[in-house]
Amino acid sequence: MEKFIDRSGFETLVENVMPTRIVLHGGVERPEELLVEKPAGISFRTDICARFTGKGSFVVLDFGKELCGSLRLLTNDIHQMGANFRITLGESVSEACSELGGKRNATNDHSPRDFVAYVSLLGDVPYGLSGFRFARLELLEDRPALVQNVFAQSRLPHFAQEAHFSSSDELLNRIFDTAAYTIKLNYQNSYIWDGIKRDRLVWAGDLHQETVAGVYLFGANVNAPNSFDFLRACTPDDTWMNGIPNYSAWWVVNLCDYCRMTGDEALFARHKDYAQYVMAKINACIDENGRIDFGQEGDMAFFLDWPTCGTKDALPGTVALLCFTAQTLLSVMEDASSREILRKLSPRLHDETTRKQTRAFQ
Repeated sequence: MEKFIDRSGFETLVENVMPTRIVLHGGVERPEELLVEKPAGISFRTDICARFTGKGSFVVLDFGKELCGSLRLLTNDIHQMGANFRITLGESVSEACSELGGKRNATNDHSPRDFVAYVSLLGDVPYGLSGFRFARLELLEDRPALVQNVFAQSRLPHFAQEAHFSSSDELLNRIFDTAAYTIKLNYQNSYIWDGIKRDRLVWAGDLHQETVAGVYLFGANVNAPNSFDFLRACTPDDTWMNGIPNYSAWWVVNLCDYCRMTGDEALFARHKDYAQYVMAKINACIDENGRIDFGQEGDMAFFLDWPTCGTKDALPGTVALLCFTAQTLLSVMEDASSREILRKLSPRLHDETTRKQTRAFQ
C-alpha cells in the first residue's frame, strides 16, 4: 500500500487488491494461479503463471468489491514483440462481458473501460482508470502469453470515517456502510466527483448531498472547498454553473451548508461576494409577476432532477429551489437580492405539481 499527497494536501492510498474468484475462463491453463498470493514483483518462474494459450483465450475476475482504480498486470513469458490484450472492466459480470454500444448501454464515456492494451515481456504496468468490480482479460494474439498477477490497483482517499451507524438489522447496517464507502470512493483527485466511472465531474447540484453526507461521515476536508473553488473558476460571469441555471443556485446552498456545518468562516468570506452576485443574477431573471426567464431554451433551463426534466413540475420545482436558496443565504447573511427573490416567488410556491419531490420542496 502506497500513500500519495497532492499539492492541495489531499492524500490517496493506492492498494493492490487480489481477485477473490474466477467467474469465467476459456483457453487459459492454470487460471487459479491468478488467485494465489505471491510477491508483487516480476519473477522468471513460469510455473506460477496463468497461460493464455492463444487468440480468444480469456478470464473474468471478481475483485470482491467496487473500487476506483486500474488493472495492474505482471507478465512473464510474452513474445519479444509483446502482445495485445482486450481489457474490459465492469460493475457487473454482464458489463465486463458486454460490447460497446450493445443492449446494456455499455460506453467508454468519461473513463475508458473497454480498450486494447499493449502488454510487454516481463512487464509490470497499470492499465486504465475507472470504476469496476469485475475485469475481463482476453488475449488477441495467435501466440501464447504468461500472466503472473492481475491486481486491481485501488485508489481510495486517505481520511478516517468519523460517523458510524449500527442497528439490530444487519441488512440496514450493510446498506449504510455501502453508502458511506460509495461517497468516499467519489472523493478523488482533491474534488468530489459525481461518479468514479461515467461522471467524473463536479456537478454543483449533485454536490449538495455529497457534501452534506461527506461532512457528517468524514468531517471537514479539502475536497468540498476545492470543488466550490473549481466550479467558480470554471464559470464565466455570463454563464451558469455546469450550463444549468439551477446549479448556480445549488452552489450557493452548498457553500452556506458546508460553512455552517464546519464553521469554515474563511471559506465563506472568500466566496460571499460571489454568492451575492449569483443571487443578483438570478433576481434579474425574475419579473414582478414571478415569471422566470434565464435566457436559455431547452429542458436544462429549469432542470431540477431527471424525473421532472421536461415535465410541468420542472418550473414549480425551480421556484421552490430558488426560494430555498434565498432562505439559505439569508440564514447566514443579509442579502437584498434574496429578499427580492422571496418577495416575487413566494406567491408561486403553491403552483400545481404532480410529483413527490416538487411537492416536498414546496
